[in-house]
Amino acid sequence: MKQQYLALTGLLLATKANAIELYINHNLEHYSVELSREQGEVQINDLCFTTDSEESWIFVKYTDEREIWYEDGGEAGRGYVMPDKNVLETILAKQKEVAEISHYHIHPAKPSVMATPHHPSIDDSYYAIQIATNVLEASPDIVFDDRVVTPYGIYVQSFADEGLATHETRTKIRNIVSEPVIKAVETGNFPFDFKSDDVSVIRSEAHRYAAVISGENVTVTFIEMN
Repeated sequence: MKQQYLALTGLLLATKANAIELYINHNLEHYSVELSREQGEVQINDLCFTTDSEESWIFVKYTDEREIWYEDGGEAGRGYVMPDKNVLETILAKQKEVAEISHYHIHPAKPSVMATPHHPSIDDSYYAIQIATNVLEASPDIVFDDRVVTPYGIYVQSFADEGLATHETRTKIRNIVSEPVIKAVETGNFPFDFKSDDVSVIRSEAHRYAAVISGENVTVTFIEMN
């Protein structure tokens, strides 16, 4: 299959000219694929059921209406993936051409370690705040959100600019999004039924969880899939 290579600010991104699929990448060389947001989300959601590995991507909609997905999974281990910051830096180097950015990562239905695939972790939200801050500092005109793709839907986290302005305001957001998990650790009670065999119950709980971790300067919604 023919490949094109884009060398930008020292980072090599392989763009599959004829590819239409996103996949789990275990190589150090990142790839990118040109396809719509909707197509990419369906493919990532399908991956939830075929892999036990986490992976991450950056979706970019350009001002000329192009839509490109950049795989940016860096350091990975059992049950986690850390974004390679160089990929985002490469994209933001041409920030005047960028209209929208969404950062995605996958929660497999059967993760490789004991973990729930059905809601964002504390680390997920912390990374989202960090990436959102980097995008805002590069250009306040770029629309940004963070998306966690689970087996039955997508959590969308978005942040108000003023919530990212200082360490104190970012800490407030971190406290909001981490509160349910911290309370569960302290009390031994996690008041969301994500272990149900009924998919409709899991989806209902996902909507409820999204509402609970929304608050001042952070909005979280759940989009159902499958």
